[in-house]
Amino acid sequence: MSWSDVLSVFLRAAFLSVNGSTTLALLEQDLVSRLRVLSRADFALGVAVGAASPGPLGYGCIAIGFLADGWRGAVVAVLTSWLPAFLVLPLRAGYDRLASRPWMRGLNWGVAAAGAGLLGALVTNLARHSLTGWKEGLLAAGVLTLLARGVPPAAVIATAALAGALWLR
Repeated sequence: MSWSDVLSVFLRAAFLSVNGSTTLALLEQDLVSRLRVLSRADFALGVAVGAASPGPLGYGCIAIGFLADGWRGAVVAVLTSWLPAFLVLPLRAGYDRLASRPWMRGLNWGVAAAGAGLLGALVTNLARHSLTGWKEGLLAAGVLTLLARGVPPAAVIATAALAGALWLR
């Protein structure tokens, strides 16, 4: 993968996403489907490492960057994930003046709907390629149940890892 490819993929994901989940969906689209740099299993591994790491879900892109292009990919992922936040600070004052306008509320709603759609597509795609049998499906249902009951995500990940190691060998 060339330097310009790495930079364009991660800049696109950083500037078109509205949260960490949509960043991951955009990266999956580029790195797995379009460029075929990562397999679905490698991408799922990057998402899992990012989810298990401290910090926001969007930091999973750092693990994905590393898997896609080594340390260069990880550094590009870090820098591009922070860049929009630094660029948006000066724009905040202008947004405050426009926030009450109906078209701005509609724009915000549209961006949020696009993010939800991207997240849904990512979850569907990961589930389709990760749940290969009834045991994986049952484990996934158990994980969702634990999360719905308010069990801390770190405990759920540890429990799922242990169950997978013992049950899905």
